[in-house]
Amino acid sequence: MMLLALLALVACTENLCDTVEALPEGGDVLAIGDSLLAWKAPRCQSVPDHLAMTRGRKVTNRAINGTRVLDGGDAIPAQYSPDGWAWVIVDGGGNDLNSSCDCENCDFLLDQIVSEDGSTGDMPDLVDRVVGDGAQVMLLGYYLLPENARYGFAECRDSEFPELFVRYEALASARDGVTFVNLGEVMDPTSTPEAYDNDHLHPSPEGAALLGALLAEKLAEATP
Repeated sequence: MMLLALLALVACTENLCDTVEALPEGGDVLAIGDSLLAWKAPRCQSVPDHLAMTRGRKVTNRAINGTRVLDGGDAIPAQYSPDGWAWVIVDGGGNDLNSSCDCENCDFLLDQIVSEDGSTGDMPDLVDRVVGDGAQVMLLGYYLLPENARYGFAECRDSEFPELFVRYEALASARDGVTFVNLGEVMDPTSTPEAYDNDHLHPSPEGAALLGALLAEKLAEATP
């Protein structure tokens, strides 16, 4: 019922900031990553905003459109700082693969992000730092993209993204305090085409609501 209410709210409004800003303070969830999590944040229509509305508590969202895992000072790891978080939600790697190797023959870059067994790389380093600070990590696997995804990302859907997905799964399975979430559980070009925005890449408001509800469900399952 909560998800149906949110989808109805999304359908009839472009801006949910009044709703989000009215939520109680004191949220203990941080979201960091790329445009998957940052998309439509100025309108409070992002995935973390929908997570917040589903849970009834604010979520701190530091995700930035276009950011990468390997960009040094401007990278996704730089979005994180310890502040008593219970959970840190993380996504990333897509912009690295699309911009640096055109999603073709990216093994060297993939290894820099995360090794095949999930043991080394900039993403494992970030995850280990977060867990070491006492938070749990929710690591996200990208949903399947349509064949007409824009900005070059269509080239990623059948090769590099599936490999990144497998490596993130390995990273999570080898560590306590890390939960891997397959966003494809609720978002797929065939079954939920309305969940994709006009660029056939980012989540539409309806897609963000589906993903936010999924993350809320996974948080509830993983939290004692």
